[in-house]
Amino acid sequence: MDVKFKRLFKDFSSILISPKLFIYLGILSVLPLLLISFFNNPASDDFYYAYHSKNTNPINAGIWIYNHEGGRYFANGLLCFNPLTYNNYFFFKIIPILLLLLFVFSIRTFITTLLKDITSEKTYSIVGLILVLFYIQIPEINTALYWITGAVTYQLPMSLSLLLASTIIKFYRDKKIQYLFFSVLLIAMIVGCNEVALFSTLILLGFITVYNTIVVKKSFLFLYFLIAITTVFSIIEFTAPGNFIRVNKIPIEHDFFYSFQKSILYSILYFLKWFPIILLFFTHFSEQIYSYFKKDFINNNVIIKPWFAIVLLFSILFISSFVGFYINKDILPGRVLNLLYFYYLFIALYVILCFVNYFKIKFDFHFSLMPQSKLVLGIILIFFTISETPILNAYQDLLSGKAYKYDLEMKNRFELIEISKNEVVVPALIKKPKTIYNEGIMGLTTNVKNWKNEELSDYFHKQIVVKSTDTTFTE
Repeated sequence: MDVKFKRLFKDFSSILISPKLFIYLGILSVLPLLLISFFNNPASDDFYYAYHSKNTNPINAGIWIYNHEGGRYFANGLLCFNPLTYNNYFFFKIIPILLLLLFVFSIRTFITTLLKDITSEKTYSIVGLILVLFYIQIPEINTALYWITGAVTYQLPMSLSLLLASTIIKFYRDKKIQYLFFSVLLIAMIVGCNEVALFSTLILLGFITVYNTIVVKKSFLFLYFLIAITTVFSIIEFTAPGNFIRVNKIPIEHDFFYSFQKSILYSILYFLKWFPIILLFFTHFSEQIYSYFKKDFINNNVIIKPWFAIVLLFSILFISSFVGFYINKDILPGRVLNLLYFYYLFIALYVILCFVNYFKIKFDFHFSLMPQSKLVLGIILIFFTISETPILNAYQDLLSGKAYKYDLEMKNRFELIEISKNEVVVPALIKKPKTIYNEGIMGLTTNVKNWKNEELSDYFHKQIVVKSTDTTFTE
């Protein structure tokens, strides 16, 4: 018994001090998010797009929305093909799984493209590191994957951005025209999803171009071409007739100086909020990650002076925050913060890598931990992963049966709506799992004129409200 225990402890300890730890943490992070997808249900805007598609067809519905609602031509176009258009509730549950698997695939593609000769174990260690860092600090998990309208608009461009980076790297190395074609196609998709993705793409392409032109003294014509292409698709997005109609419906007095001040403040706050955990996780893996990059990139100006990387990081934070304050006089909603955190995470890891390189060159400083220290840090990282995070909430929603009971309640609700006539009063939900339910976006009200009630009512061609438990009620 003692021999078996010692062997088990030795095996466990060897995982805790190795990059393999992040493979297991990545699996631990993604598994509940995949499983809970089977209990997901549509809400609000999911019905809105399907309603318009059923009234005409998905293509005409997409054109109508571009002309009357907003310019996000790619996201809105895809949403017009959502499964509710074909009364398919099951495939609706599969969409979060597909988006999550695409996210994993795109991270892996980016890593293997960036680091050509890296082994599978090292690749999946980095993939696991990114996954766990993303999902333990994601601002709003329910709108990231389980509100399909939000997932297509904000989660999908994350994967597309990583694939775009991969195709640009491949074109830079191989000069094959198909990679440039795919880059243009991916830019069109990303820009057509949302404004934060649009601005972030312009900032990243612009930064790389300006840095290479001014600092490295090299000009790459294909980067100027991609910036021009991004600008063209941005114009298509911004000049959509639907944007002007939408702005006139919700008149807001824009305040440049207020937006500027608030954007600076919140850029600092977001930096301080997210950076410590990223740094802590990176510390366990810093020496190995640096060694992966050192061979190919130190002499090719890919790892730059950290001050430039910091400028890039705060540019993304500031511009994205400014969009929220200037348009709505408020911080970005959770689903948009998810996308901002995605860009922040990758650039923050890059900033740390640049600092590691700077200290090694400048002071011959080595960021290496003793095995005992790595062992303790590995245990701490496991506790961070399963502490009060979206990952723990997902496990709780699954294991407590809350997600299962919520799914049953929603099935009963839809059955009741189907068999009812013109007016339907549905029972209020009892079980509302945090991972897949968002009250502000998904909860019906006692007011038939509420936008969420209206979208459901239009889809089913019946007036739908929720049975109140008090005088003013949103479930």
